[in-house]
Amino acid sequence: MTFKLLIKNIKKDYRDYGIFIITMMICSAAYYAFFSITSKWYNPSVSIVFDISKMELPIRYGMAGISLITVFLVKHVIDYLLLKKQKEIGLQNLMGLNKKLLSDLFFKEVVILGVISTGIGIVLGGVLAQFVNFFLLKTFNGEIRLIFPYYPDSILYTLAFFTTLFIVVGKIVSRKINSKKIIELLYAEEDEQIKGEGITIKIVHGLTFMINLFFVYLGFQILKMYYDSRIPILGKVIYILLFIFPVIYVLIIVVSKISKVKESELAKKLAVIELIMSVLNIGYVFGTIHLNLPGDTIGIFNYLIRSGVYVALFIYHFFYIYQYRKSDNSWSSIFFSGQIKSKMNRHRSVFSLISLVIYIAVLIFIIQPILTSWSEGYLRSRMVQDIQIITTYNNTTSEEEISIDDYEEVFDFLLDEKIDIKDYTYVDSYLAKQGDFRSRVRYDFPMNVLRLSEYNHLLMMSGDEPVELNRDEYIVQIQEGTDIGNYDESVFLGLETDSKVYKLKANGVYSKNISEYLYNAHVNSLYVINDSEVENMVFVGRSLMIDVEEDFDIFKARELEQLFDEKYDNEDSGFHKYIRIDSIETNSIITIVFIMKTVMTYLSIILLLISFTIIALIELEDSLYNKNRYRSLWQLGISRSKIYRLASKQLLISFWKPLFLGIGGAIIIGSMFMISISDIIQMYVGPNILETIGMVLIIIIMLFIVYYLLTYYMFLSNLKRRD
Repeated sequence: MTFKLLIKNIKKDYRDYGIFIITMMICSAAYYAFFSITSKWYNPSVSIVFDISKMELPIRYGMAGISLITVFLVKHVIDYLLLKKQKEIGLQNLMGLNKKLLSDLFFKEVVILGVISTGIGIVLGGVLAQFVNFFLLKTFNGEIRLIFPYYPDSILYTLAFFTTLFIVVGKIVSRKINSKKIIELLYAEEDEQIKGEGITIKIVHGLTFMINLFFVYLGFQILKMYYDSRIPILGKVIYILLFIFPVIYVLIIVVSKISKVKESELAKKLAVIELIMSVLNIGYVFGTIHLNLPGDTIGIFNYLIRSGVYVALFIYHFFYIYQYRKSDNSWSSIFFSGQIKSKMNRHRSVFSLISLVIYIAVLIFIIQPILTSWSEGYLRSRMVQDIQIITTYNNTTSEEEISIDDYEEVFDFLLDEKIDIKDYTYVDSYLAKQGDFRSRVRYDFPMNVLRLSEYNHLLMMSGDEPVELNRDEYIVQIQEGTDIGNYDESVFLGLETDSKVYKLKANGVYSKNISEYLYNAHVNSLYVINDSEVENMVFVGRSLMIDVEEDFDIFKARELEQLFDEKYDNEDSGFHKYIRIDSIETNSIITIVFIMKTVMTYLSIILLLISFTIIALIELEDSLYNKNRYRSLWQLGISRSKIYRLASKQLLISFWKPLFLGIGGAIIIGSMFMISISDIIQMYVGPNILETIGMVLIIIIMLFIVYYLLTYYMFLSNLKRRD
């Protein structure tokens, strides 16, 4: 009997579960697609320089942690389903059916449909897994091929996770039914329409108070540090304003709380300050880059983060204080205005939070490919040779500890493993003056000096033409991507040693691609002079650069690294020797990059799903609350097509307002971020970033279309339904 009633309820209410089924299908499909690459049955054919075995746990735990966010999503969806069924449950209870039986039936409906949705999602996830597999093989230089993506462990994990989710949330909701009286069940829809201002806005204002207190402290520290005669007047003004406005922000909150001002009135005042602070922080970033205002890369990022925080707060408060204004006095405009105001009064804080979540999701989508491409590009500039052995003298003050080594054990290992050497060179590093050896001030480290022959050998290994020098000349090698304008002019006016002064060769500033490990600590430039002229300089270490003929197997590379570390124990001396192998470095960086891409992409998708789902649920709830208003229009003779257009317009406003605010804010901050690192993007990232951002917009548009059409169909279905 119970089973028949359960099946009857599912058949009768399957349309009401549409938003639940679609949402769970998409969530489980995305979960399975990314989770499938952690299966023990997934064995992609990747390059020998990679070992992806250690990638499984970070992705698995990262995705599991992010997926816990879906608890709130499932809770919202089930609450909506409960809202629609409470009146029916109340009537059935009034007719004599046991309330516990009814709550158990609802619980079983949720679990059964949830498991079915998850099963369908797994099937779709297998299709998406092909794209994830393609992405992984492309990242790790593997052989591109199709796979059979349905693995027992991944299917089991996905089913177990989502089934547990449905059971936990379903039990919570069923207990909620049991705790309600019949009268509360019968009038649940009417009671839901009466909502106060809520506690969410109070929590947000408490957090903004703490954030701005911290910004007041930072502003005071910066004001003390930079307010001097060397700062341009524009910089002084901005520094003062960046201190004053957070103080005003804090005072407004304190005074408003003491005066018991409404949260909505407080939000209006704070939104103005947030807009000003967003402009000031973004303006200072722009001024640092283009107007020579003082500030380094870390400082620029700090101001970008601040501007991002203030834009987020402005988006929240803007939507909170948003008031729809009717365009004219026609019946449709008056009706539509009433609908929007009614909805905003009930869900103002929710829409504000949704705008904020969309902003965060889109910002992650924009920044993620930049960060990952930056890491990959930086790796290419750092690991110029396949094997790099470098030395550092920074932890010793005794020249006697500096030793010369030929690193024969490295050559012996390569010979034993039958790894052919393509080319190699030793690189000796010197300091121009005897006194430079003891210079340990962070911003005053001396530049290394290299022999011309060894420098030219490095250039030829990288495919560049060698450089020529006349007697008593030198050149300056600057690390790629470094702005020459940031250097002290004395570097180019002459190289002074203990015995003589060298002059800079005409056009003698180069930016060739050599290993970053050859530069001294905290310095991204070095000198190069003729071989015969380094004899009286201070020797500070010998490096070894090796290129091999074929890809260096990752496991053999680890053996060589372990052998080297055992041979040269850096704990016994302040003069340290390190080995850096391209296979190991590439494997580490590319693995981290892939994990970042996977986890951040999944996080963004989940956040967008949550946002669109909650918007859809709000609209569907609204169709329940206000269906009598629409029926009144029908009774007054308004055509169905006009009523449907009103419903469509209402849905567009609800979807596009938070979407427009979120995407707009993310594009502003993302653009400033790209401008601030434009040199790095040009060097490491390239124009492909625009294609990635285009793909992001396509994903968002696709999700919007799916949820809009589904919501529109269910909205009209609710309006047509008879009580």
